[in-house]
Formats: sequence, structure tokens, C-alpha cells
Amino acid sequence: MVADNDLLVASQTAVADKGAVAAAESNANAARGALLTMTQMESYLTIEASFNGVVTTRNLHPGALVGPASGPGGAMLIVQIVNTDRLRLVVPVPEAQAGTMKKGREASFSVPE
Repeated sequence: MVADNDLLVASQTAVADKGAVAAAESNANAARGALLTMTQMESYLTIEASFNGVVTTRNLHPGALVGPASGPGGAMLIVQIVNTDRLRLVVPVPEAQAGTMKKGREASFSVPE
């Protein structure tokens, strides 16, 4: 035999437990949404070039606030990246020596820095 009061208490406990499960599921869904939002926000923090290269000019320091491209300074580049796979060297050659130059001929050079 089970007393009516015990049956009522067990029934109310089951209802309360179902409510706790629903609340926990709701909290888990909210946490998943927050994680998705943070992941999307983090993707805006990464700037990737479409080629490998070297940063030659940096106009903003890491952590600086970057706004929209409108307004004063909106046309300023954040960084300048140079593709170093192929470099071009322009050298003035005196006319007297220009005749000895052949296309594809190797030349050595050095720079002070």
C-alpha cells in the first residue's frame, strides 16, 4: 500500500525534476549560442592574405581599435604585405655597356641592410 500523500509527493518531485532538466537544456542551448557568437567574433580578429609574404609596413599596432573605412583615416592601410617569391631589380646600365647585356643573364647584387 502507498499512501496518497507519498504518491502526491513523488508526482510533484517528478514534475520538479522535469522542470530542472528543461532549465538545464535551456542553459546548455544558451551556452552553445554564446560559443557560436564568440567563435564568429573571433573570426573577425584574424586577417589573412591570399599569398605568402612579408609585412613591410604596419600602420596600426596590435590591439589598436579599427573602425569602418569611412571617415578620416578610413583609407589608411592596416599593413602592407609584399610577395617575395619574385623580386624585381631595376638598374640603370650605361649605354656603352648595354650591348653586352643578354636576357636571362644572372647578376649578383647586395643591399646595405
